[in-house]
Amino acid sequence: MAPQYDEEAAAPSLAEPLNPRPFANGSPKEWRGSLCNCFAGCDLTAWGTCALSQTVPCVLFGFNMNRALRLSALWQALIYLCLFGVSSYTFAGSSAAAAAHCIPGQNTSLGGPPSVTGPDTPGCHQAQLASGIGASGMTLLTLLGVIYATYRRKQIREKFGISGSTLGDFCRWCWCPACALCQETRTLWHNNVTDGVWLGPAAAQATAATLPEYTAPSINSI
Repeated sequence: MAPQYDEEAAAPSLAEPLNPRPFANGSPKEWRGSLCNCFAGCDLTAWGTCALSQTVPCVLFGFNMNRALRLSALWQALIYLCLFGVSSYTFAGSSAAAAAHCIPGQNTSLGGPPSVTGPDTPGCHQAQLASGIGASGMTLLTLLGVIYATYRRKQIREKFGISGSTLGDFCRWCWCPACALCQETRTLWHNNVTDGVWLGPAAAQATAATLPEYTAPSINSI
């Protein structure tokens, strides 16, 4: 008795996820461009990505998390801003206060009558203590930010089968957060990642669209 051929079972299910399985073809994917190659492609997209990573990285980070992991862009941007932005402003403010109180002379920047400033004044000692606390807070928040960004980069890497390691992700975010963010953005943009789906480069999609459609033979012709 000839085996029965089930066309419905053989056809691919539309409910299956479109994301490629990691290392399905034996070769992992790669990040788009090297870490320091922020202008990869030398086009408007590359220049815009680099500019955004240097000016408003929180917006770019939220955008990436929404495209790749389907997370709230607003919340991810706020998390990035709290971890990286607040720490920088805290340290800058405490350092400015220390400089204003410890430079010999008179301080009139805080309003009220002029106050004598210098390295041996009580105001200088208090400002130095505040500066030390600000530096410690900045270091702690920045480290937490690097750990969080490393975790998200690892999620993207494992989801789409991109080569790398957790240690490598951590070192890249430690060494140059803007470069790591720019590299992630280039990769997602170049491969048309939308709503957590890796669609692939636009050129590959155009080639696939020109290929003739394949029609499976019916059971009667076998």
